Amino acid sequence: MIEKLTKAERRRRAEAAFRDKIHYGRLDAVTRVVEFDAPKPWSTAVRERFREGWELLRSDEMIMDGIAERRGWFVNTVAEEVAAGRMSYPILPWYEPDDPKRKRGVAFRVDAPVLKCVVDGTYRRLENDLQPIGYHQVYELNGDRRWLYVPYQPAKASTAFQNILASEGERVIPLPYVIGNVAKPWLLVILEGQWDAISFHAAAGPDFEGAIFGMRGAQSVEAFMTFYGSWMCRLKPMVWVIPDNDRTGRGWTEAKQPEGERWPEPSLVDRLRATGAKRVVVSYVRESIGKDFNDFYRAKMPEADEIVAWMRSVGIED
Repeated sequence: MIEKLTKAERRRRAEAAFRDKIHYGRLDAVTRVVEFDAPKPWSTAVRERFREGWELLRSDEMIMDGIAERRGWFVNTVAEEVAAGRMSYPILPWYEPDDPKRKRGVAFRVDAPVLKCVVDGTYRRLENDLQPIGYHQVYELNGDRRWLYVPYQPAKASTAFQNILASEGERVIPLPYVIGNVAKPWLLVILEGQWDAISFHAAAGPDFEGAIFGMRGAQSVEAFMTFYGSWMCRLKPMVWVIPDNDRTGRGWTEAKQPEGERWPEPSLVDRLRATGAKRVVVSYVRESIGKDFNDFYRAKMPEADEIVAWMRSVGIED
């Protein structure tokens, strides 16, 4: 017996079939990982460059206060990042340490996830941990703000440090800035950049038990999915994505149709959902407030209970 379908039901089934076709056609793209060289621990030269800037920063409250003021933070927010070893103020690579005209820039550690063996009584288990592989430094050139990964390959080595970088031949994988618990967090919060990640951490307070990731550009998304994707598949956490309220941020949620390609390119949110995450929630800062979480923090100075209330309002609960 032939089933008689209404026009609306035929349309609904056709749309469902098309969605299935799109889903399976995009499966490889949604679950793909980009191959990166295995990250190496930062070299002695890179570590010592970062450490020298870290020692200066932790001992000079005026520098910390200047960084905090530019971001709308309390100085203790900077002090906490410094105390954790994640923030420094190194000399830029193209200056010698004894150059009287030397300049510095704020730098943020870049970490790669590694597995460590944890002994718990008679049991042993593997947990994620972080291993420093370099740093990400901001500087100004002719009034423009620019970013630099260290180590890198200088086009022309003019200092002893650059010569070491050239001889070592290493480049940093653009992994995100990481704050919090990466062993077994119940919630991942993903934002754009280290400034937003630190602002969220300042607002959420010291009792926040999740992991905070500050993506460093489009390449950081690929690095994140490659190095943390399988971990997410095992963990299946809740994920809260807070992109910038601009074209780049909207690209985190919108699939793109590359010219000449049959299937659309999945968004970051598509790929996060493909890991089997318990839930993926996307929130934006209102345009009337600003474009990112740091703008929101400056404007509202939210406290931990307000962040918890926001989380609950969008369905995120432990």
